[in-house]
Amino acid sequence: RKGADNYIAKYDAVTNLFFETVAEAVKLREAALTASKPGRDEFGNWEIPGFRPLAIISKGVTTTLRCERIADHKDVILKVQLVGKGDSNQALLQRFILELNILADLKHDHVIEILDHDVTGNMVYYATEFMVRGDLAMRLKSGPVPVAEAVNIVAQIASGLTALHKKGIVHRDIKPNNILFKDEKTVVVADLGIAKDLSSSEALTLVGEILDTPYYMSPEQFNGRPVDPRTDMYSLGVVFYQLLTGAVPFQGNSFMEVVYKHNYDPIPALPAELSRFQPVVEKMLAKAPEQRYTDLSEFLADLIGVRT
Repeated sequence: RKGADNYIAKYDAVTNLFFETVAEAVKLREAALTASKPGRDEFGNWEIPGFRPLAIISKGVTTTLRCERIADHKDVILKVQLVGKGDSNQALLQRFILELNILADLKHDHVIEILDHDVTGNMVYYATEFMVRGDLAMRLKSGPVPVAEAVNIVAQIASGLTALHKKGIVHRDIKPNNILFKDEKTVVVADLGIAKDLSSSEALTLVGEILDTPYYMSPEQFNGRPVDPRTDMYSLGVVFYQLLTGAVPFQGNSFMEVVYKHNYDPIPALPAELSRFQPVVEKMLAKAPEQRYTDLSEFLADLIGVRT
């Protein structure tokens, strides 16, 4: 009985912390959706100089389109943020411009590259290359990948994150959907839509977005605590675990059950044949940030040591 009471008490504590963090974010999300509705229901209605829309990939805080760049007939991905009125829309615009500035200033083999960007009429947009080989989520649909490939992929993601962290940026949304294949063996980190500039005092994250993907988030994100590069380390740990086993470490029948497990459940053991990676995964997925790797170079050193 005492154990059950303790479980419920801790579960309630996580629930309260999480929903306190979400409330304002949902308001911002609704404002963004309202701003993007008029006349934007079909991709053919988007009039963007120099681009011909082919399909809508996603709609929400920003709209993501697959387009043809008219000048060279190149397939690109266009992320578009409409410029609206009001404080909520200004926060959304600021967040979008932050992502644009991060990518425009960063050239790295394992971070998505901006091809074009502009402000026109009532929108801000930028274009990146369309990655025909898809994302890591697609690759994982068939289960775990070979160990050598898993290590190679996670090392490349870590390299891209290191470049972001050196610029004072925490990605905060590392998950297989945001890891794209540039070629058969090369991946890039993409979609910095909820990235956090550590030099800014403003938290621009729309926490409403995390309702879709709780499996890769750190305990501090759920609980509204400060984030730093160790937050990305935790998410990368979840991705690494999934690469090795084909499943995420914490699953549940409800959103809040997953949140609880991230906060309190022990890290599941890897299969015996992969047990040499257990200490690395344990350190990546430590509940307390101070118990994780302090930086990604330290992690890479350990990873290479285990691999060899």
